[in-house]
Amino acid sequence: IGLWNSMDASEESFKSRLDEHRNRLRMVSAIGSRKVQVIPNMKLKDSFDHNVASWCYRQILEMAIEDYGMEGAGIVFLNFFSPLSSIADATRVAFGADHKKAQIIPDTFHMFLGKSKLVNFNHVQGDFITIFQFSDCPAGVEPHGRHDDKIRVLPGDGVLPLVETLKTLKRINYKGPISLEQDTSDIVVPDQITGGGLAIVKFTAASTENFYPNALVTAVVTDGDGDACQSQC
Repeated sequence: IGLWNSMDASEESFKSRLDEHRNRLRMVSAIGSRKVQVIPNMKLKDSFDHNVASWCYRQILEMAIEDYGMEGAGIVFLNFFSPLSSIADATRVAFGADHKKAQIIPDTFHMFLGKSKLVNFNHVQGDFITIFQFSDCPAGVEPHGRHDDKIRVLPGDGVLPLVETLKTLKRINYKGPISLEQDTSDIVVPDQITGGGLAIVKFTAASTENFYPNALVTAVVTDGDGDACQSQC
């Protein structure tokens, strides 16, 4: 679950929306979520400041843990949000928060389109990652700065180095969940959502079991109208 626009352009703007942030954290906590995604203010890309983002992130992280009993929060980076589009950008914001539970949320799709490199993970430990989002990208697509989630494909149907990614996660001792991210109406029809979602989860679980025998794999599949299904195994 994401707190959209919570990394604001200024401390003043963040403070003016404090009640909104608290209410959203309350709702996230109420449904049993242990962690939350922290997402930049999409409307203020030109005003984004990494130091301000670090400050905002720390406020969210402290509120989530101290006021709402959650375990933490992770920074989302997106290829189409240029100031925060890579592992390096997200790590900069996380380190700037000066908090022992600071974390990031990588996504194989955004990593590729935003030109992040797997080698970057050699400089962090597994507990620096909140959740790892997993999908593939079709052949012929070049890195770019557009919002293009509709072209995501299932693991193995594209060209991303997913096996090497899993090996890297194992090497840095990552023990958290792996989330299958899809936004394609071609994969799941709404009236078949249960069977389709479960098949996708089993597909991904099979691809990870050699690396994570006890992994929790979650699939979130969205159809063209935004209706979602979640399954896990």
